[in-house]
Amino acid sequence: MTIRLNLAIKDTAVAFAQLGGTQEQLAKLADVNPNSFRRKIQPSDEGAHLTPAELLRVMLVTGDPRVLQTMADELGFDIVRRDDGIASAEDVILHALYCLQHGSDSEADMRQWLVRCELKRADVLATIHGMVRRLMGLAEQIHG
Repeated sequence: MTIRLNLAIKDTAVAFAQLGGTQEQLAKLADVNPNSFRRKIQPSDEGAHLTPAELLRVMLVTGDPRVLQTMADELGFDIVRRDDGIASAEDVILHALYCLQHGSDSEADMRQWLVRCELKRADVLATIHGMVRRLMGLAEQIHG
C-alpha cells in the first residue's frame, strides 16, 4: 500500500473518533479484531493491512469515502457520489455531464434515474435542448 492510502485509512479512523466513536468500536462494527485493527491502520506498520473486504466495511460503517477517493486518485480516476436527490431531467443531465467530463460513463445511472424519477423521453430531450440554447447564449456572450 502507498503511504497516501495508509494515511487515508488512518484519517478515516481518526475522523470516526472525532465524531465520538472509538477505534475499538469501529473495529467491531467493521468485523475486525480490535488489536489487529489498531495495527492495520498504522501507516508505519508495513506488515499489516486491512483486506479489501475490511476496507469496504470501514467505509460503509463510517460513510467516509476518502480511502476510495485516494485509490481512485492514484489510478487517475475521480469518483462521483450517486445523488439520491436527483429528481428532475435537469438534475440527471447535469450529473451525466459531470461524469462524462471526468471520463466516466453514466449511461446505466442515467437510465436508472429516468425510471426512478418517472421522466419521459420527451421531457429529457426538451431539457437538453433548453440547456444547449442557454449554453449557446453563454458562448455568444463570451465571444462577443
